[in-house]
Amino acid sequence: RRQEWGSLGLPMRELAETRGASVDPRFRQLLAADRNSLPYYLRQAVRLLHTANAIIDYDRLLDDLVTVLGRRSSDEDGRRVRLEWAREYHYRPTEKRPTSTAADTSLT
Repeated sequence: RRQEWGSLGLPMRELAETRGASVDPRFRQLLAADRNSLPYYLRQAVRLLHTANAIIDYDRLLDDLVTVLGRRSSDEDGRRVRLEWAREYHYRPTEKRPTSTAADTSLT
C-alpha cells in the first residue's frame, strides 16, 4: 500500500507556518477557483510547494483533480474536495494536557 501524505491542504498549511501570511491569499484563490482557472492556481501552488521542498501526495492530488474536474463529477463533489483541502489547511492540533494518575490523586 502506498504512503498517504494528506490532501493539498496539508503541505500548504506547513508552508504557511514557515512562510507566513503570504501563503493564505494564494490558498484562498485556489479554493475559490472555478473549473477553468483551477489549473492556473494549482500550478502556482505546486510550484511554490516544490521550491520549498514540500512533500506533495501526487496520487491523492490526481484523485482530487479527477473528482473536481472530471466530466462525471458534480459541483458537490468538487466542493467536498475543496472542503477537505480547507480542513487540512486550517487544522490546528490541540495541545494535550497531562492526565492525572491514581498516584497523583492519592493523599499519602
